[in-house]
Amino acid sequence: AGGVAYLNSFGSGEPCWVFNNSVKSAEEAASHESGHTMGLTHDGTASQEYFAGHGSWGPIMGAVYSRAIVQWSKGEYTGANNTQGDVVIISNKIAYRVDDAGNDPSTSKGMVISGTGAVASSSNFGVIERSTDKDVFGFTTTGGAVTFSIVAKTEAGSASVPDLDIQARILDAAGTEIIKVDPSGGVLTAPVSVNQTLTAGTYYLEIDGVGYGNPLNTGYSDYGSLGQYF
Repeated sequence: AGGVAYLNSFGSGEPCWVFNNSVKSAEEAASHESGHTMGLTHDGTASQEYFAGHGSWGPIMGAVYSRAIVQWSKGEYTGANNTQGDVVIISNKIAYRVDDAGNDPSTSKGMVISGTGAVASSSNFGVIERSTDKDVFGFTTTGGAVTFSIVAKTEAGSASVPDLDIQARILDAAGTEIIKVDPSGGVLTAPVSVNQTLTAGTYYLEIDGVGYGNPLNTGYSDYGSLGQYF
């Protein structure tokens, strides 16, 4: 077995266990078994107890060791036999994080910028904690080339499989979109680069967790596109 857990055991003092001996498999199994302790059951189909995923994507509560993108799910793929909303069920055990930046310019967080115009990742970061969340950062420029590089959280020594698919936009002072960058592809570890020449003024950088492709058979929705970014 890759791991074992008692269903709904979170808070009981009973541990769950992971037995995989590769980094990615251990990480996936740890998420999967922890999910059982929160009350989640397997994501499968009529013929599979564990759905293996499609394209680059698969659900944490399936068996998706070979997939590059693995997220919490609500059974949106073709043939799903489990439509539990994983994130909602987990939130019954552990509260959502407090939102760390507003969803629009009027509630934005100030970007921390050095005197030389550098935007350090140690001071500018956040978490997309639910699918409806967006994080907006305000900044002012005297005009010229503006470049941002946003990357999803990964740990040194990990298999680097973040859940967050990042879309970034720059908005003007009125909240109108100037540029949108939404990379497509089979990995979420590459930085999202935004490059734009701006006139002097106040602007906003918006970070959003998004989906890709068709959740039925090739991709995923934004439901499980969650996590930390810098």
